[in-house]
Amino acid sequence: MEEDIVLTEECMLIYIYNATSPDREIIPPGLDRDSLLLPPLLTYGFGLWWERLVTIANRPLTERDVLPTHCFHDTLLDRYYDDNHQELPQKIEPCGDSVIREYKSIDALISNALGIPPASGEETNLKELSNERSEPEPGDIFALQIREGEYMFGRVIRTDAVTRCINLRILKPSRKWIRLGDIFVMQPFGGEYVFGRVIRTDATMGDFISRGIVIYVYNAPSQDKEKIPPLDKDDLLVPPMIIDRGPWSLGIFETIAQQPLEQNDILPQHCFAVGPQQKTFKDEYGRILRQKTQPCGSYSLTLEGGVDAVVSRALGLPPLELP
Repeated sequence: MEEDIVLTEECMLIYIYNATSPDREIIPPGLDRDSLLLPPLLTYGFGLWWERLVTIANRPLTERDVLPTHCFHDTLLDRYYDDNHQELPQKIEPCGDSVIREYKSIDALISNALGIPPASGEETNLKELSNERSEPEPGDIFALQIREGEYMFGRVIRTDAVTRCINLRILKPSRKWIRLGDIFVMQPFGGEYVFGRVIRTDATMGDFISRGIVIYVYNAPSQDKEKIPPLDKDDLLVPPMIIDRGPWSLGIFETIAQQPLEQNDILPQHCFAVGPQQKTFKDEYGRILRQKTQPCGSYSLTLEGGVDAVVSRALGLPPLELP
């Protein structure tokens, strides 16, 4: 068995307190580690500080302010870690999870804790608040609002907490040349190998990308990466993606074979939807298509975290909610 190498990422550690005030400038008493509404949360803060949270004060953190040990459950690995991603021998309450939360997820957690129905679609219960854009710092006290006329409060505990950030294992980092027809594998922790193939190495996206890589990921798992199963273009796990060489450099992709592409290996038309509205569709060279064809991917450069998220979702793995 290959060694499990976990890719970690720095993020913020915040508390949300069970304390309210009708005025966001009036900090209520009881903002301490024993009055948490939720277990400690991990987040990047994108779309949060600039739109939903308002920093109102900064006070140096004391021992009384901070839990003696932070505990986060990694659902996929079924292990407990602290905020430095050091494994803990057992669960310690209050225990959160190792997901790096984005603001919609935090909104859902707070709403659920307050017994408020979740927002629908792209809406959130967390209201937009006027805010000056500033970088959060440890000790910051911030306000947020879900109910009219009532503010809730939280605090930044760390801006350098560490947690696992992808579900795919690090296999074999490589900087070798990527060629048409290359067959590669990826593997989620505890799962089978998933096979993919390089279909294009000259995809273009305006002035942004001139040599994008189009890949297929097949619905053909295997316990043995050396035994390549039939790779059928009509049985893809996810729609084609446009990526760069990052997954190979990082090591979540490992090339295991090279076979020349034949016409039957390639879909007759590649389709990628443009933007969130998905009303325009382009091929891998930026040419507009008259209509959508299936399978249709996203007309964007999918980086390592995006590849992990798309494949994890298709495999039914716990999402990590990276922005």
